[in-house]
Amino acid sequence: MANHPHPPLHEALVLGFIWAVVGVIYSTILVIMLVFFQRLELGAIAIGLAASLAGAVGALFYGSLRLALLATMAALIAAFGYLYAMPFQAVSPREMLLVSGLAGIIVGGHYGYLITDSRVHQATAKTLTGLYAGFVAGMPMVAVTGWYGEPGPALMAAILTPLTGLIYVLALRRIIALLQGQPSAIVSGALVGGGVAALMGIAVWAFVGIFNTTVTGDATELVRLAWTVLPDAVLGGALGGFIAGALLAAVGMRLMEDEDWEPKDFHNGHTPGLR
Repeated sequence: MANHPHPPLHEALVLGFIWAVVGVIYSTILVIMLVFFQRLELGAIAIGLAASLAGAVGALFYGSLRLALLATMAALIAAFGYLYAMPFQAVSPREMLLVSGLAGIIVGGHYGYLITDSRVHQATAKTLTGLYAGFVAGMPMVAVTGWYGEPGPALMAAILTPLTGLIYVLALRRIIALLQGQPSAIVSGALVGGGVAALMGIAVWAFVGIFNTTVTGDATELVRLAWTVLPDAVLGGALGGFIAGALLAAVGMRLMEDEDWEPKDFHNGHTPGLR
């Protein structure tokens, strides 16, 4: 890895911005999942579970952006189309998850079949790495919460976003090598596309439910509770991500592309993602 003591400013800004966007996604999923798991009375372990799922989704957008965007568009079309056909009061979160997830599975699998050299490459490995990174990053926060109480959403997101991202970068090449290119692009696209689309479908349901005051119930109350803490968490995640991305640019990291993760890289000492 070459030394870059004074990286160009635009490199730091670009990588910082990308990490900030991932931080927004990560912190949003983190808050929603945290509120849900806390309602299940899981205690401090809820933070670890929420961080793991948020890490998986954030890693997908960072490492397989094109697939994630396609799955998101499929989810939006399916979700809003279903809401147009059915009154919102009659639509449950489970229905939105199934409808959107099915759309994502179809689009993701078809995309993986047609364009095997795209960012669908290694999408499953990237998602599993994000899950692992979120879990490892979340465990210290679980311990701190058990001893001293839960930190605020902004501080939690500001700490977990860069920590999860760093663990992801360090672990990804090992997990890709372990999986040895499995599963196939079609299966990987279907699994990842379905997962992202399902989450986006739930997000659409939650967004519509926020502004529909006539709807009540446990799920709606959870959404409104998450909405109250979401702005602080998003701000913390964005700031933490931007600072981490800019600092990593200072040590020579760049945005990782699919060609950085070919199996040959794991046998010649090359460190993907680093110059």
